[in-house]
Amino acid sequence: MTAAEREVELTRGNLEAVERQAAASSGQLALAQEAFEASVIPILAEVPESSPEPAEEARYPGSGYRQTFLPAQVEVSDWNGSQHISIALRNVGNGIAVITSLGLTSGGFAEGAFTRKIVPVGEIVRFAFATPFDHPDAGPVLTSLKAGTITIVVGYDDATGRQHLIEHADLHQNDLGLWRIRQLSVYRRGEPEPFLRSGPSDA
Repeated sequence: MTAAEREVELTRGNLEAVERQAAASSGQLALAQEAFEASVIPILAEVPESSPEPAEEARYPGSGYRQTFLPAQVEVSDWNGSQHISIALRNVGNGIAVITSLGLTSGGFAEGAFTRKIVPVGEIVRFAFATPFDHPDAGPVLTSLKAGTITIVVGYDDATGRQHLIEHADLHQNDLGLWRIRQLSVYRRGEPEPFLRSGPSDA
């Protein structure tokens, strides 16, 4: 068991202890649960350009293409017949993030992968997609990229498995042809509006 996995088990044990202590009063239980959830909620945020971490190698799924990335690097490129997309996010929340799903709002085919499933506080996770140009369902992805915008959708839970979050990372291509994260929006699963949203950036 890794250190991150041990922290997940410890967090779940702490939640059970909070529930036992508050069980005598239903009102206290609700407040205790709310406070505990706030103390362990993960939030994935953009990695700043000034991030001190060294470059790391990551592999695009499907194509097998490997690339070395700087921590804040947003990559949209093509190689060997496939379109590649990659971004990294840092966990700036109060608890571990457990990645549960990955996709694109554009629809179409894009095989996704991430560098770690369990993301401790302060750590970075990189997401990567590969879409072969000759795939029959490549059209929606390629059309969205041609328009200069695409949205990555990441699902993740807290360490207790009770807080289910969905994050939208809106990417856009600026006037210089560079791709950037324009905005991040975090939703609780099943809710139509985000409870947290970064300010839009058009840099």
